[in-house]
Amino acid sequence: MISRSTTKKLCAKCVDESCKWYVCAVMRPNLHGLWMITVYVSPHTCIPTGVRNDGRMMTCNFIVSDILKKLCEDHTTPIKHLRSMIESKYKGHKPSYYKVFYSTKPTSEDDTLILHYMFWSFGPSINGFKYCKSVISIDGTHLYGKYQGKLLVAMATDANNKVFRLAFAVVDCESGSSWSWFLKCLRDTIGHVIPDEGICIISDRHLGIKNAIANWPRGDDGQPRVFHRYCLRNVASNFNTHYQNSTLKSAALKAGYATQAVKFDTIMDSIKQVEIEAIRKKKKSHDGGRCFGAMTTNISECFNGVLKGAWGLPIAAMVEFTWSKLVEYFHDRDKEITNELMEGKKWSTYAFSTWEGNRHKSEKHYVKAFSAQEMRYQVVTSHNTCSAGGGNHSYEVRLLERTCSCGKWQNIGIPCSHIIRVCDATQIDSTIYIHPSYSLNYARSTYSHAFVVPKSQSLWREPMGPKWLPNPALTCE
Repeated sequence: MISRSTTKKLCAKCVDESCKWYVCAVMRPNLHGLWMITVYVSPHTCIPTGVRNDGRMMTCNFIVSDILKKLCEDHTTPIKHLRSMIESKYKGHKPSYYKVFYSTKPTSEDDTLILHYMFWSFGPSINGFKYCKSVISIDGTHLYGKYQGKLLVAMATDANNKVFRLAFAVVDCESGSSWSWFLKCLRDTIGHVIPDEGICIISDRHLGIKNAIANWPRGDDGQPRVFHRYCLRNVASNFNTHYQNSTLKSAALKAGYATQAVKFDTIMDSIKQVEIEAIRKKKKSHDGGRCFGAMTTNISECFNGVLKGAWGLPIAAMVEFTWSKLVEYFHDRDKEITNELMEGKKWSTYAFSTWEGNRHKSEKHYVKAFSAQEMRYQVVTSHNTCSAGGGNHSYEVRLLERTCSCGKWQNIGIPCSHIIRVCDATQIDSTIYIHPSYSLNYARSTYSHAFVVPKSQSLWREPMGPKWLPNPALTCE
C-alpha cells in the first residue's frame, strides 16, 4: 500500500503490519526528472493467504460501474444485496460494507456525469468540406458492443464523387432530440469554414430528422437556409412495402430519377398518383440542382459497411479507429490527385468521363440558333429506333442562364450533350461550364489539410472536468 505520495517522493509498504517490506523512491532533478529508488527492504516476511476478498483494486469507482444500473432501477436496494451481487459476479470477492455504502452516495455534479451523446469530427475534414459539393448525406447504424446505441454519420462527396467523411456521433437512439443535437453540432462545426446556406441534406424519412431540419434556423429574410431531400431508394422501398408491387416500385424509382417535369408527370399518371408527394420531394425534376445528382444515402451507408468492425469498440477506440482511417485516406487521395495534376489533368475522373460520354452523344445532335444576344439555342436529337423514346427530341439551351430544358446540367453540374453541341457549334470550350467543385484544384484543396502527428501518450495533458460514465440503461443484456 502507498504510505506516502508527493510530487517528489513515493513510499510503499506491505498491507500486513507485521511485514517489514518497504520501498521508497525520489525524483532526481539532476537526472532530468527520473525517479531513483533510495530505500528497499525485502523480502516480504508475511505469509501469503491468497487474494484478499476486499482487494485494493476494488475501489468505489470500480464498484459504481457494477451497481449503477441496479440503483437506477431501484435506489432502495439494500447494501447487503449489492455486496452479494458483486460477490456472485466476481466469484467470492466481496467488498467491504463501507465501500459499497460510499459507492451508493451521489457525487457532486462536477465529479461524475452520465454520457448520453458523443460527437466528433476532425479539423482536416471540416476544412476540406469547403471544397466539396454542398450536399450532406446522414444516416444511423446500430452499435453492437457492450452498450446499445446508434452511430450517426454525416458524409459528403469530393470532386471525384468519392465518399468524404465529415462527422460522427454516438447517441442512445434515433429520435427527434438526438438528431436535432447531432445536426446542431454539425451546423456549428461546418459554420466555421462555410455559411450554412444552400446546403442540401439527404436522409431517410425518419420523423426525427424531418423535425430537426424543419427547426433549422432560417435566414434574415425568413427563407430556409438548408434544404431537405429524401433518399430515393428508401422512398421506393417504403413504396413497395406499402403496396407490395415491384412494378410500382420500379416506376417510383424511374419517376424519382426523372430530370424533366414532363417525364415525371407522365410516370406519375401511370401509377395513379400513388405516394406522389413523397416522390415529388426527391425527384430530380424539382430538385433545383441542390443535390448534384445525389439521390440516395448510399455514401453514408457504404461507409458504415467499411467501418463495420469498429462499431463494437468502446467510444475512445472508435474515435481512434476513424481517425486512423481518415489519416490513411487523406494521404492516399492527396498523393493520387497530385500525380493527376502533374500529368496535366484538370478535372476529376468522374467529371471528365461523364463529360466525354456526353460529348460522344452530342455528335448526333442538331443545333439551331434562336438568339445570339441571349445565347438561346434549340438542340434536336437524331432519330433513334433503339432509344426508348425513339429520339428526335427538342431541347432549349440558354447558355447565359446556364440552363437546358433536359434538366441534367442544372442537377449534376456537368454539361449535358445538348450544351456541348451548342458549345461546339459556337466554338466555346464546354468544360468551362463544369462546376468548379469537380476540378482537381478543388480536389487537392479538399485533402491538403494534413492531420497532426500525435505526441507520445505520456506527454498528453491530463483531462480536465468531470469523469464520464456510460449510461447503465444502455447496457446490453
